[in-house]
Amino acid sequence: MKWTFDRTANGLRARQRVNVFYDRRLAELAREVQVREFLREVLRKEMAMTHAN
Repeated sequence: MKWTFDRTANGLRARQRVNVFYDRRLAELAREVQVREFLREVLRKEMAMTHAN
């Protein structure tokens, strides 16, 4: 993992973590896990909105 700095919308510098993998297969696996986690979170929010109505 390494850290980079990006500018926020209001111009402040913010640290951003970047995962660095030296094994291509580990990098692919990490990307797949991130995609699955993102989809899980989207579905969780949609389910919460559906049950709230």
